[in-house]
Amino acid sequence: ISSFNDFNMVEIQNLINEKFFSKIELDSIEDLLKIIKESHKAIDNKLSRISTGLEENFKGLEPLFNTSGHEFFNIVHVIMKSSTQLQNIRVIYLIDQLEDLSSDQQKYTNTLIRHSKHNETISLRFAGRLHAIKTVDTFSDKEKILNAEVEIKYLENFMIDENDSRKTHEDFSIRLCQNRLKNVLKEEISKDKIKLSFKENDWNETIKRIVKKHPESKDRFYFKELKNNLMKYSSQLGLSTAKIDLIIENLSYAEDPLIEKKNIYLLYQAGWSKNLDLVKISEEVSKSLKSFICGDTSKFHDTSTLKHIEDNLYYQLLKTYHLPVYHSGFSSILNYTILNPRSFINILNFMYEHCEFAEENLFYGEPVSCKVQNRAIREASEWFWTDVINDIENRYEIRTIKRLIEFFKKVRLSDKPYEKTLISFAYDNDLVKNETKDIIKGAQNHSLLIEDKDGKLPKNNSEQIYKKFQINPMLTIKWDLPSTVGDTHEFDATEIDTLCLGEDKDWENVVQKYIKPLTIPFKMSKQAIFDL
Repeated sequence: ISSFNDFNMVEIQNLINEKFFSKIELDSIEDLLKIIKESHKAIDNKLSRISTGLEENFKGLEPLFNTSGHEFFNIVHVIMKSSTQLQNIRVIYLIDQLEDLSSDQQKYTNTLIRHSKHNETISLRFAGRLHAIKTVDTFSDKEKILNAEVEIKYLENFMIDENDSRKTHEDFSIRLCQNRLKNVLKEEISKDKIKLSFKENDWNETIKRIVKKHPESKDRFYFKELKNNLMKYSSQLGLSTAKIDLIIENLSYAEDPLIEKKNIYLLYQAGWSKNLDLVKISEEVSKSLKSFICGDTSKFHDTSTLKHIEDNLYYQLLKTYHLPVYHSGFSSILNYTILNPRSFINILNFMYEHCEFAEENLFYGEPVSCKVQNRAIREASEWFWTDVINDIENRYEIRTIKRLIEFFKKVRLSDKPYEKTLISFAYDNDLVKNETKDIIKGAQNHSLLIEDKDGKLPKNNSEQIYKKFQINPMLTIKWDLPSTVGDTHEFDATEIDTLCLGEDKDWENVVQKYIKPLTIPFKMSKQAIFDL
């Protein structure tokens, strides 16, 4: 802009001299820019010392322009109009982190937007998180900022193609990496190279460690636990010690502890929870596995059920043997950060720092190890949680999320977990209390919950659409939950009110109602709605 030589400096000079506290001399636009920068720097220095409370640190703190009189807009307008080369250019003021402004401060900015000046030349854009708007009032009598010339837009609606959100997010994230690497390192990097720069978690390594520790199936922790439970309830189940040993032998497959966990699950699912003959069921499970391994038709092992719960059973193996739970792989990172490019960037920032510390290279050389990835991803999740809850005034929002997460975690660690991953819930929004709606809306606005706009068709009512929410995937890292939505748990309205507003003991009663049917000895609750 300094190369433009047709500015009307006389008009600009006269306008500025009217508004400054002292007269200044301007020979060029560069002189004005220098004055603005110096004033900006002086204000920043003063503001940085306000928190000390010492009066001398912020004496004489005066703005460059009195904004209530639109002086800055006037000056910019004159600058733009005085140059023929800028006649068709629009100036946009971008103000970020609107959530940091108080309600009174937002009343001022709202008034500024609602009654902006020189609209043909200047536009205003305010950016913030979902919970940023604390008031829509202006200083004009009973006038609101919305439903006039002001419009709110949600960036995710422009960034993500709802018809193929995962593919869109992947392409966007890869381009983000490519552009940053090109700008910083001046090098091109291919899409495949980015995707292959993160080592995937290898389940086989975990399986080998367990087999090495306990070569014999009967010595493995989960079979010892099964034997203890069968002995504990042997009288009700009609089992002798010999029959219990036979059941464990039928379920054993020494080469693969994960298959053994599946066999135990099938015993619970197909036998114990239905009060059937467990010896006979274990024999059928053994035959089914042999057929499955040979590639023949299998009664149990080639069903979608086992595939859906495989991740949960693997997680239980890790917890049983006190092995680390690694969050790693590019596909996992995409799952954690869908609809949230900021989280994707944060994970990569932490990844870069941990790679430097571990003397590994990000996007160059060998893929980043699972151990380093896990540290970076967990740190990003912890940062996300801390950053969010610091902005929350209603502590019931935090308690609600913690209760949900603990519930989902108990389901995941139960003897008979859900057939699909569980991080989402649904309910009839028309029947819950207004206070409950406010808490859930607040949790959504703070990005703790993400709403599925399509809702959920309930099991018992084909006409009513339930509200459906999922835990933000960035939080699933911190609590070791699945990162993708599988099945969705339906709560009734009273249970949702208890979740958000109820005492701990009342909420625990709700939890036990659903957990007991999933836990040995599988006592069926009269109110349970699980399809067992």
